[in-house]
Amino acid sequence: MPAKGLTDLLAFGLLRGKLTGEYYIEKKRVEMMFEFLLFMLNLILKTIFGIASLKDKSFKKHLKEDRFTIVIKTSDDRHVRYYKLANGKFSSKRRDYPNPDLILVWSNSSEALSTVMKLMKFSQKDIMNSILNAFATGKLKMEIQGDKLGWFTFSLYKMMVVYKKMLPFRG
Repeated sequence: MPAKGLTDLLAFGLLRGKLTGEYYIEKKRVEMMFEFLLFMLNLILKTIFGIASLKDKSFKKHLKEDRFTIVIKTSDDRHVRYYKLANGKFSSKRRDYPNPDLILVWSNSSEALSTVMKLMKFSQKDIMNSILNAFATGKLKMEIQGDKLGWFTFSLYKMMVVYKKMLPFRG
């Protein structure tokens, strides 16, 4: 599979072959990195929701009001992980989940990694462009099953408000 950008390859150390000609990504390494990315997302979300609920009691109460489950996977179902927020607790497992509220399906693990590399720039414009481009080109598809997306989006917003209060500077 030809690589899209040299910087993406160099950042992950996935360059194979010489610096001339086409670049190929080693499939196994990319798949392992995608699995690692899904695992790290688990740790990040668990930490963020945990700290925010400790710092703000109203946020903790809000999280206990409903439940929400997201599944992130590749289109071939070889790599899948669910993230569940229920009764104020966050959990995640490396498997599919029956009837999740939101499913994000990547065309393959290398496309997911390529997009995530662009997200690492931390520029709001770059992040939005990367995500919108992934949807527009069919690299990422979203399936919404249920009516809880508004609750989850509001939960993310409330969490960001809690974190903004915790920052030593506001700018």
